[in-house]
Amino acid sequence: MMTLSELDKIVGEATTKAVDEALAAGFPVIYWENGQTIILHPDGTKDVYPPGVRPPPTRNFRQ
Repeated sequence: MMTLSELDKIVGEATTKAVDEALAAGFPVIYWENGQTIILHPDGTKDVYPPGVRPPPTRNFRQ
C-alpha cells in the first residue's frame, strides 16, 4: 500500500508536468494559492490578484 507521502509526491510531479505541458502548448494556467488568483502565461509572465479581486478575462494567448 502506498503512503500519503508517496502519493503526494506522485501527484505533485504529475501536476508540474501538466502545467509545463499546458504552458508549452500556449495555454495560460490559472490556480489559487492563499486566497490569491494566480495566472501563469506562456510568455513567462505571471499575474497575481489579491483575495476579493476578480481578474479580468484571460488575455488572448493564441496570437
